[in-house]
Amino acid sequence: MITKLTRRPSYTIDTPCFKGARFTESSRNYIIGPDAVAFARDTWSVLQNLRAAAAFHMAEEERRLFNYVQATRTTALHFFDKHHVPYVAIDDIRNPHKNLTIANVQACFRSYQKKGHYTLPKNNPLIHAALRRAEHADRVVQAPTFGQLELKTEEVNGTTPFGKHPLVVALLKNLSEPYARFLFDHDFSKAYIWTAKPSLLETTLDHQHVHVCPVFFNADNVFVNGYSQCPLGGIARGHRP
Repeated sequence: MITKLTRRPSYTIDTPCFKGARFTESSRNYIIGPDAVAFARDTWSVLQNLRAAAAFHMAEEERRLFNYVQATRTTALHFFDKHHVPYVAIDDIRNPHKNLTIANVQACFRSYQKKGHYTLPKNNPLIHAALRRAEHADRVVQAPTFGQLELKTEEVNGTTPFGKHPLVVALLKNLSEPYARFLFDHDFSKAYIWTAKPSLLETTLDHQHVHVCPVFFNADNVFVNGYSQCPLGGIARGHRP
């Protein structure tokens, strides 16, 4: 895989499913959510989603930012169903007016600073639409029992524990197995998914509300718990499909 500079500040990559897509240069430092959204907007693009960030990692030869946390527009929605079973829905719509991480970026960041989480009612129009998109795209999965998943990346019988896990598939879709193999080839035998802690959901969430969590990412960690472990935000990069 390779990256190719087309014209500053634009790159293309040859990762499958992203050929022809253009990426801006990344921010030089970690920046918080509102600034990450503005960074992408100011480069005439939209903040990358998780799949795009993973695809860029797979293509980047220098691995310059491999271990840096990346900000994404992908949103994880944690909620309980009517039987009090916890679920996670994934949405990363490109439209900045419909994307929860982008459209509500100021309110979300401030709420995490004050409360450690950001909660909205299920009947909020943006939440309702995001949950429907996630359901139609088969990106709603039962939440892990614990707040951390440790998954092996070594291939066994054609699949990997990381690549076939339902939450990873919901997050990365058809890049889940290729990214697992990429990690294994680069000496990462395990990868980690960090979700909202069940104790937090139990004490702060009812059946009528949803926890809104921007997704952050570095080489072998996907943070599906908002700013809980990424209070400084991350490296921002714009994506132009």
